Formats: sequence, C-alpha cells, structure tokens
Amino acid sequence: MNKLYKILFCLWMVLGWQSQAHASHMMGGDIAYSCISPGKYKLVIKIYRDCRGIPFNSPDIKVFCKDGTNQTSVNYTRTAINDLTPTCTGGTAPCNPQNTPSQEGIEEHVFEAIVDFNTSPFKALKDAGCCEIMIKVEQC
Repeated sequence: MNKLYKILFCLWMVLGWQSQAHASHMMGGDIAYSCISPGKYKLVIKIYRDCRGIPFNSPDIKVFCKDGTNQTSVNYTRTAINDLTPTCTGGTAPCNPQNTPSQEGIEEHVFEAIVDFNTSPFKALKDAGCCEIMIKVEQC
C-alpha cells in the first residue's frame, strides 16, 4: 500500500504541478519564399499578433544550415500591418492604433527580405556546403 501512495504522489507531482505556457502576442506565422534569380530569393514572412498582447517589434530573422550551423541574420523591412479582425459594416477595427495593446482582434505583420546566396554573408552558407537551408523568426 505504501508503494501505491508513492506512485500516486509522483503522478500528482508530475501532472498537478505543470505550469501553463502563455503567449501574450504571437499567435503564429507563415514563411514563404520565391526565387528571383539563381541563388537569390525573396522572403515574405507573416506573423499573426493577438491585439490584446504586447506590441510585436523587431523580430530576429535568421537563415542557417539544417544541422544548426552557420546562422546568419537577415535584414528585412516591415511592409504592412493589417487588421484581420472581421467587423460588421461600419464597425471600427479593434486593433486600433496598430501594434499596441487594444481590444480583441488579430493583426498580420508582414516582413520582406532578399537573401542572395551569391553574395556575403549568405554565400558562406553555400560555401560551407549547406544544401538544406532553414529559416526562423524569433522575438524575445
């Protein structure tokens, strides 16, 4: 019986003390690319923000080899902030002003960048023999 209590106690510790993860602004995202010319690509990155959360500023966008080596930061431009919240005709957009905590709603933040593997610093990935490139977006 004592062994049963120990097992139940361990299960309670594992299952009962789990903390919840909370995301205060990033809801998800999309990364797309298109080939401009051999070795040169246009990235379009869309991040979806909960308007009730904190602003979404200055993400860190990196490309790197699939094995995790040779990470290189990407210079980008934010090209749009779109309020995607459905509203009734004549209704006001709940994510107003843009990129600030407000009412319940969803914003789409669009970032664009050019990555050219024929020029530095991205050429180092090609020179290192990376044949599979990964892209990531992070925000602290």
